[in-house]
Amino acid sequence: ISDSMWVAPGTPSLCYALRGIVYAYITVAGPAVDIHSGVHGGVVANPHVRLSHLLATIAKPDGSVAIDGFYDQVRPLSEAEREQFAQVPLDVAAYRERLGVESLLVEDKVEVLARRWAEPTFEVHGITGGYTGPGAKTIVPAFAEAKVSMRLVPDQEPEVLIAALVDHVARNCPEATIQLDSAAPPFVAETTGPHYQAARNAMRIGFDADPLLIREGGSIPAALLLKEHLDAPVVLIPICAADDNPHSPNEKFEATHFEGGIRTFIAYLHELASTIRV
Repeated sequence: ISDSMWVAPGTPSLCYALRGIVYAYITVAGPAVDIHSGVHGGVVANPHVRLSHLLATIAKPDGSVAIDGFYDQVRPLSEAEREQFAQVPLDVAAYRERLGVESLLVEDKVEVLARRWAEPTFEVHGITGGYTGPGAKTIVPAFAEAKVSMRLVPDQEPEVLIAALVDHVARNCPEATIQLDSAAPPFVAETTGPHYQAARNAMRIGFDADPLLIREGGSIPAALLLKEHLDAPVVLIPICAADDNPHSPNEKFEATHFEGGIRTFIAYLHELASTIRV
């Protein structure tokens, strides 16, 4: 599977772990239709205000999550992995500049990678409802909806986190409802067998450099499904550059990575064929 990225420019990478995900919609209902805020404001609760207060009880300014039990199942990062993270050639200042932000929630390189790869998150992706067109329109909206997700890490279970989120919302904003969109557990690959060794050798041929072994903060639900239902090893071979901007404007894919990926997959199949006999 190649739906992941290198960790830094010019740094071939092999991925061995992915975060899981829970995606949901949180909705706070208001009046039957949008109503005039000058006539009715101050009497009818504003769904956007209620929703904002609710979200603020979940996500703390430091990036941590205030849902009870949210971190109970998190597998601690080992010292060996911290040392491995320390070897990653990530320039934090350049990374910050590429993102177009003045500061990060953490600035230490190891902590940046730990936050991206090995710690769970709660994110708000968009809020809809009310008037969002050009110009002014003074209304109390009929509803407010937030698209949210939680990224999960080993050994967190989606069912446990969904129940915790539902309980938190019920206690802090009883009028809110939750609709689950999708859920998938985290994934960890077995890297000591012949498949990842073949991938290492293939990356050297495809990109003329030894690949780093990294985690990935994104989620690929199919990885675990393929592993469990086919009873087959899953190898994560990223060929996207660190600045390809997935899910963002101007998403791209470098021609040199396309060509290197072709060489890598050809080499991988040859390496595997010479190692494993059916």
